[in-house]
Amino acid sequence: MAETATPAPSPHNNSRRRETSAVDVSATRPPRQPYRMNFDPSVEIAPNLQKSSPQPDASLFVAMVLRRVSLTSAPRIPMSLPDALAAGVAALKGGRAAEAVVHLRPVYEDTQLAESEDLRDIYARVCSLYAQACLDHGEVSEADQAVRKAIRWTRLLRDREGLEAVRKLQDKVVARLVQDQQQAQRRIEEERMAATPLEDLITPLSDPKEIATTMVKKALAEVDYGDPTRAEHIATDALSRFEAIGDVHGQVTALIALSRACPARALDTLVDGLDRADRAGEFNLVSTIARAAEVAGVTLPAHQLPESPE
Repeated sequence: MAETATPAPSPHNNSRRRETSAVDVSATRPPRQPYRMNFDPSVEIAPNLQKSSPQPDASLFVAMVLRRVSLTSAPRIPMSLPDALAAGVAALKGGRAAEAVVHLRPVYEDTQLAESEDLRDIYARVCSLYAQACLDHGEVSEADQAVRKAIRWTRLLRDREGLEAVRKLQDKVVARLVQDQQQAQRRIEEERMAATPLEDLITPLSDPKEIATTMVKKALAEVDYGDPTRAEHIATDALSRFEAIGDVHGQVTALIALSRACPARALDTLVDGLDRADRAGEFNLVSTIARAAEVAGVTLPAHQLPESPE
């Protein structure tokens, strides 16, 4: 029986096959939708992924990263980074700032992610998350650097809404920087006052109230940066001077300083301050004494708190 001859492949078929294989596969993919950044960790992370869920899980943001990486020609991000990102977002939303910093830092410092043009919006989001975590953890200088990066990348994306959100975060960072600078300046001044002899501080002064006020400041500086025993003597002397001029407000400030110099007698000292404020009708001093009680770790008796007038 004669075998059926197999027809030779046609060059036209090969050409068609080559034409088919040359088709750009990426053209068949749906156009990539830009990720809409949401910089507030207290709200949903990726609302465009799951509109039916009002509070999606942090893993949605990681899913977005993985999807974006798979649809771009950029090298794949190591799986450890999305895992760290998910853990960092969850920690930040849970109020665990220290843990969030640990997880988000390697993502923030990853050069491959930072240099990928296709993932600029993702990296801008990472910068803002890391800045928020650092701010909550007290690493204000690091937060300042991260939020500046977030602003730079968000500007390149021309995302006005995202830029406005990052600006608000930057305002918080700047306010904290100013606060820290003011505290540092006060600390320097208190250290200087603690190291300066009392006589050198009050000799140039002539007003009795100004002298007593300076002595209270000296006593508080001694508590934090000097000798608490010396602070006790100075605060007691200041109290006598305020009593001599009938200054109840000054008496209360001297008693507060005395409560810090002598923690064992803090409760009795602050109750004394409440009594003086009550007799003088200085009800605005009650909150000051209450804050001093919190610092001293004592609870003022309820019956000792004067009632403010109607």
